[in-house]
Amino acid sequence: MTNLPKRKGLDFQELFKGANKQAIDLLERMLKFDPDHRITVNEALAHPYLSSLHDEDDEPIGEPMSPFDFNFELYSLSIAEYRELIYQEILLYSDEAKVNEYLKNKVEYPNGILFKKFDQSRLRTMYKADKMLAKA
Repeated sequence: MTNLPKRKGLDFQELFKGANKQAIDLLERMLKFDPDHRITVNEALAHPYLSSLHDEDDEPIGEPMSPFDFNFELYSLSIAEYRELIYQEILLYSDEAKVNEYLKNKVEYPNGILFKKFDQSRLRTMYKADKMLAKA
């Protein structure tokens, strides 16, 4: 991606003519490409556009998700495999044993556990030369 030419984003004021200016501002801030410049969840909830929905007492703050949760992006997977991973994630919301297993794996394998399920040949081309992944 670093080799791609820089592009200026679309002008949302022009693209969404007549839309609520606060809504456009929130959308632009949520869609920043660089996560360091993107609005945080807490900032988004406190944004003026959401003022009628914002209730700090009813908005618990949790720990940020770790990159471990996104290691599926490293692999070329079939639709069936994605479905299975989605199903496994859904279980985390209702199965305490799965949550405990997930937390244990997260400690034991901080770089993700999918490398045990999918071998190196399944890595997407852009990750095959990554020396950190080769160690996994």
